[in-house]
Amino acid sequence: MSDSDVLDQIEARHGLKLPAAYRALVTAGHLRDGGAARAEGRVLVLQDLEWFPVADVLAADRGSDVNHGLLPFAQDGAGCVYGFDDQGQVCYAEYAVEVKAPDFGTWLYQELIRLFTWNADAGVAARFGAIAAMARPHLSPAHQAVIDPLAARTPEKRKSGEISLLTPAEAQKLG
Repeated sequence: MSDSDVLDQIEARHGLKLPAAYRALVTAGHLRDGGAARAEGRVLVLQDLEWFPVADVLAADRGSDVNHGLLPFAQDGAGCVYGFDDQGQVCYAEYAVEVKAPDFGTWLYQELIRLFTWNADAGVAARFGAIAAMARPHLSPAHQAVIDPLAARTPEKRKSGEISLLTPAEAQKLG
């Protein structure tokens, strides 16, 4: 069964319309974690984030204590989930649900800014441009105008150990 078929099943089972950007990234193979896709640089790597396979998203129990009513699509290193609520907002669930962004494209932009600021992995830093290119079609024109020049910068090693494109002060100005 193709990823597109599974995405259709997710929408039918969970009664949600998945964001077009999420669907496009899944079907392009950019939201797979681990294995050859990650090693070959085909995965959209974000800071401290693991994408769930679409089969796991389909099987998700939105009513569980972990998911807090969200349709989870990823988790952080602590096992807290990122998911879609019924309005298509991207939320984060730890002990309670916190809305992170009004839509998936805005959330991607926020996560790129976070990656470009707090990354400590030299391999990821070497692929900042490729990572930005995967996300770019799914960003608003205003967000593209911020990300494009950032992705063209040369990463710098900070005293704190990060290999980044932005200082925390620069990131804070971007919101």
